[in-house]
Amino acid sequence: LACACASLSLVAGATTYDWTGDASTVWDLAALNWTTDGGQTACAFAEGGDAVFDVNDKLTVSVSAPVHPTAMSVTVAADKQLMLDYAVGSTSCFSTTMSVEKKGAGTLFFNRENGSTYGSGDFPEGSVLDIQEGTVRFYGKNVPSPCTPRNIVIRSGTTLMVTTPGSFGAIGLSSPVSIQTAGRVLFSSGPSACTPRISAPSHVTD
Repeated sequence: LACACASLSLVAGATTYDWTGDASTVWDLAALNWTTDGGQTACAFAEGGDAVFDVNDKLTVSVSAPVHPTAMSVTVAADKQLMLDYAVGSTSCFSTTMSVEKKGAGTLFFNRENGSTYGSGDFPEGSVLDIQEGTVRFYGKNVPSPCTPRNIVIRSGTTLMVTTPGSFGAIGLSSPVSIQTAGRVLFSSGPSACTPRISAPSHVTD
């Protein structure tokens, strides 16, 4: 898993879109909630772009269409949260290979609470989640890999939470997981859900 342990960066050549939320709290390919020039001009997100969030509050963003970023860089301040709320049924919103870099002591929350099951197209082969600081949480019906990123790095002092409500079945990780000392993985589920598991080769590093 050496490739996942290196610090991630935004993709060279891709357009970087910084979230402003000036028009709404919707992430699709039409809402003018982004800027590419330091805030001078509002624009919509385009597929294949790099998405940057810098969150200093509790923010819920409705992902209302497949948006397919190449990379995401998310910084969330302590005691704050960015919730990416899937609002498109079972459609995969992140079905292209991408890297997600999480910084800041707050929480990045991928939420499918409203009836939508994580699809097998989410976070395909080659996707990487690097939790450098704080917490990343996945919540919804059936939350196994490949519905979470294929390679996960849980750095020292950080947490990955995987939760499924009620009696819905699968919960676990079949992705390679690299857990540094003092990194944590937390599973929680309804009373009828199957036993949480990490079924892929994983290792703990200093």
